[in-house]
Formats: sequence, structure tokens, C-alpha cells
Amino acid sequence: MLILGTAQFGMEYGVANRTGCPDLTRTTEILDHAFAHGLRYLDTAMNYDRSEAVLGRCGVDGWNIITKLPSLSGLPEKSIEDAVRGYILRSLDRLRTANLHAVLAHDHRDMRGSRGQRVIAALQTLRQHGLVDRTGVSVYGPDDIDGLDPAATGIVQAPLNVLDQRILRTGLADRLHHGGSELHVRSVFLQGLLLMPARHRPARFKRWSAELARVKAYACKTGLDPLALCLGFVTRQKHVTHCVVGVERREQLVQILDAYEAGSQTPVDTDQLHAHDPHLIDPRLWTAGA
Repeated sequence: MLILGTAQFGMEYGVANRTGCPDLTRTTEILDHAFAHGLRYLDTAMNYDRSEAVLGRCGVDGWNIITKLPSLSGLPEKSIEDAVRGYILRSLDRLRTANLHAVLAHDHRDMRGSRGQRVIAALQTLRQHGLVDRTGVSVYGPDDIDGLDPAATGIVQAPLNVLDQRILRTGLADRLHHGGSELHVRSVFLQGLLLMPARHRPARFKRWSAELARVKAYACKTGLDPLALCLGFVTRQKHVTHCVVGVERREQLVQILDAYEAGSQTPVDTDQLHAHDPHLIDPRLWTAGA
């Protein structure tokens, strides 16, 4: 099932972003079209600049909202419970809603040790008061899950795409499923890099031209466009329950919905496309000198 990601509503997000943040009119058009076509989940975060406030102004009645806590690393341990509660109450106020479907830790380190126990306890209290339904964690790779309390992994959001197949190849997706976790995947287009024509890619990606060319060649071979290939790959994984996609315009959402239908009906075997270089598959490492 698709989840509409909303980072683009609050900030200029993604290497392929050429239009900036949509205004309120365009954001409302996107939300209305998504809702009319059966989407019911929105993914946001307190760190996504104006995203929560924009969603609140547009209205989120009928939507299930997933948001993420900012990093708590700089806070004294004794203040964590109050901080978590304060963050959630402010988030509810910005979103103009009374309940959140899920709250995820944006920094997996906040869910570790005695500090993590305080975060978990605070979220459980909020669940008891009906403010939050589910809790979980957002990670960047398989190592981020190691050693986490099962109470922190009710929902796990992780990157997955044809180049970054780590959560599959390490067996993490299987382990999460057997442990009762719900797996949400993001970065299915690698911030749009997998969809960009070679001539539009920033120069720093030239060193990976061969890897990116293989993706295009495979799409041609299967008769799928890159959009359908990327979506088909993730949505046909048996343990993926939700797939987060973000757009800047309603037209992009229309294309994604069409590609989602095409990709989900076409077998996709992309084992030979996976890449190992972390400087390619981890956007945090995309620096000008990489």
C-alpha cells in the first residue's frame, strides 16, 4: 500500500527536485487526488520544516498520520519523557488533529539503552491516552536495528530500491516480519536519482554511470519505464507492507499511481542491479566531493 510522503511540502527535498515546495493550492490538489484514489496514510516528520503546519492548514481529516520525533541526543536523560510529550502535543497542534497513527524515532540511537526506555515509556503513556496508536523507528540500514528493544520496532521504516537492497540481502526484512514488525520502505526512487535522465544528473554521480545505466537497460528489457520498475520491485516484496512516495505536483502522483499498477503486475528480478558503494546508495553521503 502506498503512503504519501510529505517532506516536499515543507522543504526542497530530493536531488531531482526542480520546482521547490508546492504552494497550498498544489498541496491540496495532491492530497485530494491521493485520497480520491485510495491513499489513506501520510508520512511526515517534525524535522521536515513546514510540512506538519502545511498539512494542518490543508486539513487531514480521514488521513492516518505518521510523524517522527527529532533527535533527542542533546537532552538530559531526566527530561526525555517531558520532551517527547511536548513534541507530540506540538505536532498534534500543527497538524490540527487529535490523534497520530504512529510516531517513529527519527534517530535510532534514541531508542537504545536507558534513554530509549524513557522514550518508549513516554510513547506508551501517550498511547494509553489515545494520542498515538503505533510506535516505531526510522533507520538508514540494517545495522541500525541491531540490539533494539522489540517495543521500539512495531513499525520500521527503512530505505529500499533496486540499488539499495540491503534489508533484503541481509535477511532483515524476514527477521522483522517474523518478529511482528511492520515494514515501511522509503527512498524507492533514491530521491529521484533513479528516474533522472543521465544528462540531468549532477556531475558528482558520473562515477556511478555504469550502475545507473544498468537500471535503465533493465527497464528497457522488461518493457517497464523506470518509475514502474522501481515501484514494482518494492511492492512485490512479500514483507513490505507500505511504500512511501513523495511528489511535488499532482501530475507526478498520477504517474506514480499508473506506474504502481503496472509494476505490481509485472515480475521484476533485479538481483543483478544491487550496488555496494555506500556513497551511492546512502544520500547522507552525497557530498559535492564524493
